[in-house]
Amino acid sequence: MRLKANKRMWLSLAILLIVIGGVYGGARAYRVGQLAYDFEAQVRYMIENGGTIGSVPASATFSDLYLEAIFGHHPELLDQLRGVIRRGLAADPDVDLGEVAALIVTHRENEDGEVSDVVAHMVGTFPLGRLNPQFHRDGFFRHQIDENIWDAGNTLLRFAGRDMVMFADEGVAENQADVIDGILNGNIRPLVEKMDQPIFYTAVLPNPRRVVPPQLRHHVQAMLYRGAIAPHYGRSELVLLANSRRSANYTMNVINDLKRVAEIALKTKFDGAEREVEWGTYAGLWWAAEMAETSRSMTIAREENLVRLSTEYERVMVNAMLKSLERFGRDWRRKRLVQEEQRDPRDVDREMATQKPVHYWSEEHRWGPNWPIAPTPEERAADEAAQAVRRAERELHEAQIDLDRARVTAERAETRAEQARAQVAIDEPADRQVEMVEITRQVSEETRERVVIAEQRLATAEAALTQAMVERDEAEAAQARATEARREQLTR
Repeated sequence: MRLKANKRMWLSLAILLIVIGGVYGGARAYRVGQLAYDFEAQVRYMIENGGTIGSVPASATFSDLYLEAIFGHHPELLDQLRGVIRRGLAADPDVDLGEVAALIVTHRENEDGEVSDVVAHMVGTFPLGRLNPQFHRDGFFRHQIDENIWDAGNTLLRFAGRDMVMFADEGVAENQADVIDGILNGNIRPLVEKMDQPIFYTAVLPNPRRVVPPQLRHHVQAMLYRGAIAPHYGRSELVLLANSRRSANYTMNVINDLKRVAEIALKTKFDGAEREVEWGTYAGLWWAAEMAETSRSMTIAREENLVRLSTEYERVMVNAMLKSLERFGRDWRRKRLVQEEQRDPRDVDREMATQKPVHYWSEEHRWGPNWPIAPTPEERAADEAAQAVRRAERELHEAQIDLDRARVTAERAETRAEQARAQVAIDEPADRQVEMVEITRQVSEETRERVVIAEQRLATAEAALTQAMVERDEAEAAQARATEARREQLTR
């Protein structure tokens, strides 16, 4: 009786654990779904009503205390930034009367860590005019991506504010203006040329409560995004300042759930899942696979009331980002020409039309992950070595199949030969016996020769695969050394 009672107890406990796990998993899935739904509703409301993420007075953003809190870890950058802002306000004092929704600072550093080319971009509402970039309803993104994602992207352009102001020294300002003008017109070449040296950036959203999902609105106080980018390497870090440690824990869990949802969407909806096919590893959309991998490698950590999301990426992800800028720029250019300059949309389409479909690609645009940043010699060597390994593996697999087939054929031939000899010895005359025995002997020898040839082919394939793997390891080691050198250049 006790044994039966124990069994019932353990069975009941197991059922209870399953129910609790199901309820918890279902509740978590419901929370993620509700989070996405609420965020989408908020985004749609902001689009329809022209809402922004929220802003703070420009005078507070430009204060020494605020700048020191953000850039105090880099004294040289802080000093130059203060000088740039001071000179900019002296030239345009009205900017200090506006409101800032985002402060974006870019700069360069040489091998000795000396700072140069400091540029401060302010996005918000200023007494200077109105600039309201966004996706137009008939643009590239509207037809190519999911409606909810399009709404989020559109909000990213509208919620930042109405005006854009740039403070920098004269020579630097001219170069930066060329880069911004190129981006807004769908020409990323000036930006690519500027990336001959790493570009360091810091973006601050002083009042981000309307950009985060509604569930985090009362938990996140500020948002800081910083990193560096070069042609073949980049790194970024998103820092969220929460109200308390408890809010930080909640924020980290929500962000982690959204991160997983994004990875699943990239691998399923956008066909970014990698799969093995006859010619090697294949993903339907290279940029979706790269973004999914970048998201997967992202680390999330909490420090007191701070939540940090850090990631590193290489050339392919850089190209995905640059191509996204190109799409946005041409999209924004068409909207500007149609809505602001009141030109006939058909004339604008003819003006922008290229040989590429939907005229949202520049004439020099190239498909695939190798444009606009081409692979380095180390990357090409590693890629060619990896392809050689895959070819050798296929050759080895085919050789093994041929050998197995030859052995089966040889065994069957030997069996038929034995049966023929036995039958001939009983039924056939002497001369016929000799002829049949000779025929079966020749068949057996031919099949054995095929086995020997197949074994030789297999041995050759094994040797080729071993050599290809050695060359691949050497090429990957060379590529890793080059990547590490670039990483050190950006993380000094």
